[in-house]
Amino acid sequence: MFDSAAVGTTKMDKTLVEVVIGAFLHDIGKIGQRANIALTQETQRLDRFICPQHQGRYSHRHVLYTSQFFESMHRWLPDGIEPAKVASVASYHHSPSDELQLIVQQADWLSAGQDRGAVRCEEEETGSRHRSDRMQSIFRTLLEGSPGEYEIPFLPLTKIEAFKRTIDPRFYSQRNRIIRMVLGEGDATDSQDEAEEWTYTKIYESLVDRLAGLRQAPLSIWFDELCWVYMQYTWCIPSSLVDYPDIALIDHSLSTAAFAAALYQYHVQTESLESTAIVDMARPKFRLVSGDLSGIQGYIYHATRVQPKAAGKRLRARSFYLGLLTEMAARMILDELGLPNFNRIVNAGGRFLILAPNTESTLQKLREAQRRIDRWFYDTCQGLLGLHISFDLEAAGGDFLQAGFSHLQRKLAWHTERRKLTPFAGAIQDDGKWKGSTFRHERIAADGYTDGFFESLGSCLPRADSVCIGPAQGFSLQGLLEDRKDNPFATPFGYYSFDIISGHPREFSGLTHVLELVPPPTDRTLDKVRYGWLTAAYLPKVSSEDLPIYEDAEVKGWLAEEEADQTSSLRVGDTKTFSHLAIDALLRSQDGRFRGEPLLAVLKTDVDRLGYLFANGFGNKASIGRIVSLSRQVDFFFKAVLPALLPKPVGPGLDFRNIYIVYTGGDDLLTVGPWNLILRFAAFLQDAFRAFVFDTQGITISAGIAIFSHRTPLIQAVLQADEALENAKDSGRDRVCVFGQTLRWQDYKQALDDGQFLDSLIADSIPGIAVSKALVYRLLKYARMAQDTSRWHNLGWRSKMAYDLKRNVTIRQEDPQAEQARQRLERMTVLSQDRSSVDRLIVSTTFCLYQNRGGLLL
Repeated sequence: MFDSAAVGTTKMDKTLVEVVIGAFLHDIGKIGQRANIALTQETQRLDRFICPQHQGRYSHRHVLYTSQFFESMHRWLPDGIEPAKVASVASYHHSPSDELQLIVQQADWLSAGQDRGAVRCEEEETGSRHRSDRMQSIFRTLLEGSPGEYEIPFLPLTKIEAFKRTIDPRFYSQRNRIIRMVLGEGDATDSQDEAEEWTYTKIYESLVDRLAGLRQAPLSIWFDELCWVYMQYTWCIPSSLVDYPDIALIDHSLSTAAFAAALYQYHVQTESLESTAIVDMARPKFRLVSGDLSGIQGYIYHATRVQPKAAGKRLRARSFYLGLLTEMAARMILDELGLPNFNRIVNAGGRFLILAPNTESTLQKLREAQRRIDRWFYDTCQGLLGLHISFDLEAAGGDFLQAGFSHLQRKLAWHTERRKLTPFAGAIQDDGKWKGSTFRHERIAADGYTDGFFESLGSCLPRADSVCIGPAQGFSLQGLLEDRKDNPFATPFGYYSFDIISGHPREFSGLTHVLELVPPPTDRTLDKVRYGWLTAAYLPKVSSEDLPIYEDAEVKGWLAEEEADQTSSLRVGDTKTFSHLAIDALLRSQDGRFRGEPLLAVLKTDVDRLGYLFANGFGNKASIGRIVSLSRQVDFFFKAVLPALLPKPVGPGLDFRNIYIVYTGGDDLLTVGPWNLILRFAAFLQDAFRAFVFDTQGITISAGIAIFSHRTPLIQAVLQADEALENAKDSGRDRVCVFGQTLRWQDYKQALDDGQFLDSLIADSIPGIAVSKALVYRLLKYARMAQDTSRWHNLGWRSKMAYDLKRNVTIRQEDPQAEQARQRLERMTVLSQDRSSVDRLIVSTTFCLYQNRGGLLL
């Protein structure tokens, strides 16, 4: 017997579930066709029924393979769902004979953003390309780029070692040298199993095997596993090889399922489930629901301003919780509307977009959801945080076709921004009038709960594998999270309750959603994950290599003073505090003493003009499928690819295990770490991003860096990094600002290399040449004089620097290395009219001087 087991007042209709599953898997036959699996005689005889005709031949033959897939599967669908009905709507979407099949056909067309003609699809299926061509990068389609040179291989995510290989040159373009530099691997090769590109046959067989193993679970959980498994095997498979094969099959499948669900609900609720109404592209059948979380930065760092001690634990707790809040808000709206999670077509960086039917029932439920969300944020977060829900925008099917889609995007952006002008309207207004009573808080809802809740959440996250979600009333899971009883933070919106566990839930009784953290914080491999949720949950851990340093008498004394409340001894695997990260910035001199200074740095990065790229980057090729794909891939880079590169060194000099990811949104990132490591990580991050987007011109990132003491409240450092980031953007973007200087990325990398060179000169690491720290300091002084020649006494900087270098660079013996070093020093100090050379010298000398300060001061 079918039971949707939804949380909300509206359960999913059985027929809706069958239509959604069929729509989601309608093109699975393309994989089988490209794998050239053998069709049974019974399936072959279906061509006259499910394949349209073109020039006397049957076209779109992939639907035969879709049909055979469903025939071969047994007892894998949720209880009560009829396999024949699912197979029918999936297989007949090119030759529909009833209303449900017609809905899937229309959803398929809307997802693609165009009416797919028979000629073009026939061309795809009969040519030799369809078994050999690969998906092209979505980034190369942006800004009228050509995708032809950059092919993505067939490789399921489970075979990618912690996502690292998504930027491996062997799996993208061999011509892309940037990626080799990122990985630092030269021509190294992996084992055959990891380096081998999978075939369509292997992907199809593995996918079918995984789908056959789906667990019986509440419907929302079953849908999540279906989506996660399908994504792992279809993220690299083009949905179509016509024109621009740049949309992954997973993205086309998701948006097709979303359109099908919204269309079905619309026509059922408006009593118009008949063919003429279904194909009407002018009727406004859809309502776009956007959510945008604001106040993120202030809320995350508020706790560190009030209580600087143990800031790391509270930071990771609040950052994690905000991602969870946005996730649960979107799921609550979908549960109330009786829609699957597929209808959240965009989900990145505290923002989401839901495709809903434009009916009166939908509108009423959205208003109630808005009131519930606004009221909870107003009472619980005291105005520091808010989620702006906008649902005024109606859309017809024609608006999603390529000719009108850009205009629809601009209207959506306008409605989203307009909603931000009326925060908490659902809580403090009623029919457009102020509700005076809401301005008086007898007692803050979260009073007495905040500190204990986030302490508990921060403590259990290093052991967390899954978030288990159930209804606010009657949820009794005993997990790792403490202080849940009567705690408003543990029952978001008064609608859900949640707990954190290690591993998988053993049973689903009382659960409505399960989110498994990806990349996994523990040692689980990716192929063990069933309900993946991207979180960027990486924390620096104490290693066996760290213990001798932390046990050094000088360091131990410093740590004891800085962390007086730390009583337990340090063990391998413990999460590092900010004090430990500050110690990691120190270097060892040749005499064994520490040099440098225990400082931290904040790095804040942001993708340049991403809003413009979404709204205008695809030009006349814009479609919902491309928007879904672009959003997913940018989010994927910051939440999956980048965190997966941190736990292990990725190459010589590329060890970023001590980088702390504080927050990552859909297009931005905030990290903390040892100051000198953060400076190197910024250069690595830019290289990795360039590699991920195939060095596409116009898709760039900017960054701001602030250096601070571990005793400084993090919010102050973040504000400084914010200001630095704005300076980088105001100077032309595609730049980084550090030490008050803004440089292009290539100049910044050269400055770091020059700074390391100066450091080696001071340390006598280059035989035959000696340079003092005092000289490096004077070089910094001359560079600052050259930067400001408006003062007359600065005009003599050039002669003073030339004299200083001639007098104080000592060549002790004739040595080729010494002569090369002297010539390099001369090149570094030839400051031209181009300000970049001056900025480079300021950054390189400052970097060197920071690394040569006096060490620990007890």
